Amino acid sequence: MLISRRKVIKPGENLLDKDPPACYTQQDLFIGNTICLDGFNMTIIDADEYALRYMELHSCEYPKSNIRLVLDKVKDALKPTYKDFVARHFVNDKLIDISYPKFRESLKSFMKDNLTEHEIMTLARYYSADMHQDSLTNSILQSMIQNELKRFLYNDYERLKETFLHLDKDRKGLIDKKVAYNVLRGAHLPLDVDQIQVLLDRMCSEGDGRINYEDLIYFLDYKRNPAPSIQPVSTVGNLGWTARSLPPVSTFVKCVHFEKFISDLDLEKEIIQQGS
Repeated sequence: MLISRRKVIKPGENLLDKDPPACYTQQDLFIGNTICLDGFNMTIIDADEYALRYMELHSCEYPKSNIRLVLDKVKDALKPTYKDFVARHFVNDKLIDISYPKFRESLKSFMKDNLTEHEIMTLARYYSADMHQDSLTNSILQSMIQNELKRFLYNDYERLKETFLHLDKDRKGLIDKKVAYNVLRGAHLPLDVDQIQVLLDRMCSEGDGRINYEDLIYFLDYKRNPAPSIQPVSTVGNLGWTARSLPPVSTFVKCVHFEKFISDLDLEKEIIQQGS
């Protein structure tokens, strides 16, 4: 590894200054950025699925992968030219799915360099219209996990809920993924690290990396919400590999659901209100 765990000082920093020199952090590692390593300028041109998915699931630490922040940024930038932007993509009075290159080109033409390649990729992945086959469906995952819980007679869901409620200070029903992981580990669920990680990856539907703990508990509860029966399989040591080799979204996005993207920008309503 070029960086590993060592600190890399940013170019132009004064090493004799009383303040410590600025170093690169994980927030500098995004697609499209150029960093200087030991005198060599290197541009990050791509990332693998594991890296992209990790950043999306930890979007509080990686703002370029935070869909809410990116959407807000695009929304603010497109307000003055929104009608022209949308008009380019009407076909027979309808907004249709568009290719990734066209999606990228359109955003670049209106936002220039104010939107990074990584942010465009974040949008495209979130609004991907590509069809994916995933052999590890949520139903299969639920059945595999519930089989483990039943096998070890785990049934302490009320205490699990009490713990989440205690940690949910603002009572919104949402909990950070890291906190949820610690709660499940502390509750001594008969699940290994990989099983819990895969479970939380699938339950992490919020764009900011949070989990609805009521949904999580309901997903686990084999009495209130029994999963469909599947052929018994051994999950130890292979669930993490199975799930991570079948990511929910491919790194390479071919097609973008443009109508959904426009709907989530929700600029039409604001423009009408401003004009009235």
